Amino acid sequence: MFDFGFWELIVVVIVALLVFGPEKLPELATKAGKWTSKGRQTLQNIKYLVEKELHTEELKEELDDLSNVINETKKTVKTETLNQESLLNEIENRIKDTNKKNS
Repeated sequence: MFDFGFWELIVVVIVALLVFGPEKLPELATKAGKWTSKGRQTLQNIKYLVEKELHTEELKEELDDLSNVINETKKTVKTETLNQESLLNEIENRIKDTNKKNS
């Protein structure tokens, strides 16, 4: 996030030493370390939640695609079933006609 070099850190330490004094500097360093740790942890949690939400969205899209495929397959099966029923009816009728002619 922030990119501090060695010399920038030296300047910050010198300014902090001059402003707060050597007595409070260790306490401030400890507090700064804790806040930095909490900030990093919060950023990691946010990153995890965003990635999880993105993954959830991807899964929803995949489920929608699968649902569309299933619906198309259902339509195809219905159409083919109707076609087969029609063919069977036609065959039955021909058989009946043939039986009537032979009788």
